[in-house]
Amino acid sequence: MVVPGPIEMAAAGVLKRIRQDGEGRAKELQKALTHLEQSLFDKDLTVGGFSEACNVRESALHRLFRTELDHSPWSYIRNRRMEVAMHLLRVSDMEVWQVSDAVGYRSVTSFCKLFKKWVGLGPTDYREQQQYERIKEDRGRSREFREKLSRGELSAEDAQWTVGHLTMLYSLEQPPPPQVCDHMFDEELRAEVLWRKLQNRPFEDQKNIVRFQFGFRTSALFHLLLEKSREERGACGAKRSVEYAELALYSLEGSADALGSDLTNLRTRGLAWLGNARRLNFDFHAAEVAFNDAEAVWRIPRATKDSGALADLLALKAMLRYFQRCFEEALDLNNRALVLLRKQIEPELLAQALIARSAMKGSAGQPQDGFNDLEEALQILEGRDLPELQLVGLTNLAFLHAFSGSIEKSEELVIRAKALSTRCPVLKLVFHVQWLEGLLARSRGDLASAELLLSHAQNGYFSIGEIDYEAIVSLDLAILCAEVGKTNGIAQLLAKSVPTLEAFKARREAIEALQLIQDTLSQNTISLQRIKEVRVHLEILRRDPWFGSERKPLG
Repeated sequence: MVVPGPIEMAAAGVLKRIRQDGEGRAKELQKALTHLEQSLFDKDLTVGGFSEACNVRESALHRLFRTELDHSPWSYIRNRRMEVAMHLLRVSDMEVWQVSDAVGYRSVTSFCKLFKKWVGLGPTDYREQQQYERIKEDRGRSREFREKLSRGELSAEDAQWTVGHLTMLYSLEQPPPPQVCDHMFDEELRAEVLWRKLQNRPFEDQKNIVRFQFGFRTSALFHLLLEKSREERGACGAKRSVEYAELALYSLEGSADALGSDLTNLRTRGLAWLGNARRLNFDFHAAEVAFNDAEAVWRIPRATKDSGALADLLALKAMLRYFQRCFEEALDLNNRALVLLRKQIEPELLAQALIARSAMKGSAGQPQDGFNDLEEALQILEGRDLPELQLVGLTNLAFLHAFSGSIEKSEELVIRAKALSTRCPVLKLVFHVQWLEGLLARSRGDLASAELLLSHAQNGYFSIGEIDYEAIVSLDLAILCAEVGKTNGIAQLLAKSVPTLEAFKARREAIEALQLIQDTLSQNTISLQRIKEVRVHLEILRRDPWFGSERKPLG
């Protein structure tokens, strides 16, 4: 019999037992069990169909199973299926519905009820109980292993068990090196195992799992969860990012004694990143609370302080102030963070802070001052595998050069950005490059290419819901049409900017641009000069930190 891949190992022992149950039994039972071995996981299996396939009356089959195996046919089938299900729940990461499907049940609800009746616990509770028991056993074996190693009493059997166990538990492709016993490396692997158990679970379940975590003696789990919080920001949205930041902080509770003096720095950093995750979720009040808590933790007297944690706090709070349009305070916080970051060996964070400061200067009316920050950021990122951050820096610098008249320099940067965009999954940045290419083609007089590139960028922004950028590109297309005398469609392109400008009605530039468009459309006085006036206002608005965000400021 060929068993489906996911349950092959789990099913092997059960199918062997079915064969053994038939040995020395009546021929009718042997025949029935041979058939069952081939159809145990068939979702259409019924006792009636089973007896018909064995050419035995159902009542006779029932008496046969009761006499020989002390079970009814269906009870026997259920028990063998549940044994496989228990094995899968213990050793695999399959979801409960996948286990239910694998062992032959169409309804996961029915499977859960039967499992709880047979085992005494639901599938999820059983899995967590087994994990907890295994963790206790593993910790005992690991402690015994380390003690024997320190005394020079490590037997070949102990070594073989440890290598085999770690290879299986951590899914290492090759046997781990000798230093696997080092507690730092060991705990990083344990954190990865725990992370796998957290994935695709509701937040409340994740909190419960973290509560019964492995008793970490280092910050391995904290740093892993914080890193996942940063990654989830783009993958699953800001809400999930907030949850993982909260879990990272939650993981510190069980390891407070072991972490000792480093706890203050970890809490400061965790609260700062929680505040940033909440900012990205547009929950500014909760973000403010997190940053205040981080500052309170940092001020704990006599605690050992790490300047890296303070740098995170300053840089991330600067971004909150930036989005609140407190530009002077944002720049002050960012400058203080940069002083600390220049002393750290964390080039990614330093480059991020420099790119952020360039944007802050632009919003504060000092766009020309952003050149040096962007050039330094790109120099730091040179040769590093950070395509998204590099592309942000390249496009921002190329825009600055383009609007300041340095066309040749902008073209050099766009060539680099275009090559990099093939490795970047962020579509908005890819469309930024197309937009830049269109503007540069227009400046060279290649109007046909400019129109094509700008149209691609406009449609791209529309397809991902970036109506703000779509509005500016619509104006650039309108300017292009006016320059070549294509008056058809200019009014429609201008009108596309109206919803965006209405969303920014609290901003002076938006009000003036909207008034110009409405006057132009109502009086049918479309001119190249009028369109350029609107474009200037919208370009100023583009430096607003809310520009391109999913939500807009109120009032």
